[in-house]
Amino acid sequence: MSEARRFRLAAVALFLATLALWSRALGNDFVNIDDGDYVLQNPVVRSGITGEGLVRAFSGTHSANWHPLTWVSHMLDIELFGLEPAGHHATSICLHALAAVALFGALLRLTGRFGPALVVAIIFAVHPLRVESVAWVSERKDVLAGLFGFLTLGAWARYADRPSRRNMVPVVGWLAAGLLSKPMLVTWPFLLLVLDFWPLGRWGRVPMRRLVQEKAPLFALVAISVIVTYLAQSGYGTARGFGELTLGQRGANAAIATVTYVVKTIWPSNLAVFYPHPAILDPGASRLLGATAALALLAAVSALALRERRRLPWLFTSWFWFLGTLVPVIGLVQVGSQSWANRYAYLPTVGLTIGFVWGLDELLRRLAARPFVAPALAAAVVAALGPVTWRELGYWRDSATLHRRALAVTTDNWFAHYGLGLQLATAGDLPGASEQFERALAIDPTHFPSWLSLGDALERLDPPRREQAIAAYRRAAQLRSDYVDAHYRLGVALARSERFEEAVGAYENALRHDPDHVGALRNLALAVARTGRPQDAVELLGRAVELAPDDGESRYLYGFVLLGLQRPLEAREQLEQAVRLRPRDPDAISKLGVALAATGRYREAERRFEEVLVLAPEHAEATAQLQNLRTGPLRGE
Repeated sequence: MSEARRFRLAAVALFLATLALWSRALGNDFVNIDDGDYVLQNPVVRSGITGEGLVRAFSGTHSANWHPLTWVSHMLDIELFGLEPAGHHATSICLHALAAVALFGALLRLTGRFGPALVVAIIFAVHPLRVESVAWVSERKDVLAGLFGFLTLGAWARYADRPSRRNMVPVVGWLAAGLLSKPMLVTWPFLLLVLDFWPLGRWGRVPMRRLVQEKAPLFALVAISVIVTYLAQSGYGTARGFGELTLGQRGANAAIATVTYVVKTIWPSNLAVFYPHPAILDPGASRLLGATAALALLAAVSALALRERRRLPWLFTSWFWFLGTLVPVIGLVQVGSQSWANRYAYLPTVGLTIGFVWGLDELLRRLAARPFVAPALAAAVVAALGPVTWRELGYWRDSATLHRRALAVTTDNWFAHYGLGLQLATAGDLPGASEQFERALAIDPTHFPSWLSLGDALERLDPPRREQAIAAYRRAAQLRSDYVDAHYRLGVALARSERFEEAVGAYENALRHDPDHVGALRNLALAVARTGRPQDAVELLGRAVELAPDDGESRYLYGFVLLGLQRPLEAREQLEQAVRLRPRDPDAISKLGVALAATGRYREAERRFEEVLVLAPEHAEATAQLQNLRTGPLRGE
């Protein structure tokens, strides 16, 4: 059998086996971490493939990221599957299977070793650390970047064999596609330099200056990606400044997390969607002993890889593949509040797998093991990993299951309590949701989304625990004074408690940060009207209508206040627009009837009140007004 035919058969088998293993994810739902921002409520994605959407995907940022090809893949899913989660999961599974095949092809071309290349690809395909990247729709960017990254490696092997501008084009193209999917590939030019050492054997044969210079287009792409990514994340507030976490805290966590990735690659147990960062929860916590031990271990392995680079070149490449590609996500620039994440292992731990497989292969060769031993060991590894992956996929069935699993295998996980609380609130279990938010805040009292969500849950209880809700909103507004919604929700709760003067202050704070917030303008108008300043209310509602002329609620309230100021002609004009926008709103129609009667158009007013009573037979105002019209003196139009 020819090598090409053997590769094709193995690639098809790998692809189909990967699909079979990961098929369990097809029954999973979306989850309440990022799937809303990325897909369900993302205006760039929800419209599917459109010219405007494509322009926005490439020209703007969303959710602290700029990865336009990822958005395009989600847009395509919307076109094909709508909001049916199975279709979105199917796309991720297929992309992961293709990534495994691309890794197999790249390693085969780089090393010329069919068996080890296939085993590395199989372990990549089935390892439980892949679950987060594949089963989580929002992590589509991982599998896309992985696919394009492995295609880049294959193209680089071709270029290294025959260097030319023509052969460099696909290298640049695949890397660009990967960076447009996720900036995780910013270390890829350095990885290519490591691969030049082994297995390509170009160090010493080609001057080092030339090895660096030939990658100049790749470094240029990386520089652009780094700048855009940093601006996107800084602007969104996810990148934590060095004042929040010291360099020592970052370095200690990076060392411990790096060793953790090695351990979880060997023994993937107790996996969770979120691992709290100890220094964020307790800045004074000392991790000196653990960090020192981790650094010593990492330094020892690095020294071994450097010292034995000629005798064990695969160890040098595999180890520095792992360390180098982990740099963007190791937390030296902290993004988010996690200590480490399973998804960050998607590409780096391929290096560890290469080291394991090539090391085992060399050991078996030295022991002159029988030919069947290597396939048997590989099958044993896969047989051990596959069931774990199948089980882990079940934990991603829905948000509640996912967060409960995290709480079961981690400690002090405020994020999992918060996520579970959100899911319980969505399901209508408001007491349970409140309890989870309170547990989250007992661990991290500074987590303002938990305060905000606690306020929402308390406000929705029957009867509402309004004073506690007000206290929660107030605390959220203190923690994030620039967050408009915290001030706005505080104002709503205060107004419902008839504390209108305080509500005015809350709405004004909201408008201080967003002067065009129509809801705040509208509610501020109601509050100032209740404090005896109807003329101020008119001005505010005029501004709201100017900003959102198709907002029926603002039109209705504008007319309502104008009626109270005995300005029926102006009120009628606004209420006619309100009814046009909300043709089945009995209150708006009734108020329009009042305005019509006040301007002498009694027959029209009578028809409007009759219309209200069809929609709401018990409507008190319409009933009383209609009775007055029918029993009063007959008036002409």
